[in-house]
Amino acid sequence: MMLFRLMMSLFLFCDTNAPADNRQITPAAGMLINRQWVMIDYGFDENLNGKLDPTESRIEDCEKDDTYEFFRDGTGLAKSNNFSCCNGLDEQPFRWRLTDNGNSLQLFAETLSITRLTTRELITYKTPWYIKGQKIGLITIYRNQAL
Repeated sequence: MMLFRLMMSLFLFCDTNAPADNRQITPAAGMLINRQWVMIDYGFDENLNGKLDPTESRIEDCEKDDTYEFFRDGTGLAKSNNFSCCNGLDEQPFRWRLTDNGNSLQLFAETLSITRLTTRELITYKTPWYIKGQKIGLITIYRNQAL
């Protein structure tokens, strides 16, 4: 959990080529923007099966109402909302960008593969990730708060 929070709070992706408001929005970006995404789970895919098994989940109760909102101009806002994990960051702006024809999301200085993106659900996968020499994946699952 600490490693994930460190990644999310310390590293911001800075892109001077973020989409301008007058550019055409791709279908993938259209599913992301102007919605509040709630992080419902994340964890390390220790067995590399591409799924987040119950024993691999690392989300804490104070993170289950965290929201992420992606704006058209390539900026976004992460909020802790009602249940803060007491890290002192209740709101944090970020920059984002879709790459690889909408199959990857650059966010918080990381490039994440998008394994699922609908108007209801966003699932990202980051591999390889190494902890104590073990190769693992990082899976994050978000749901659209409005649906």
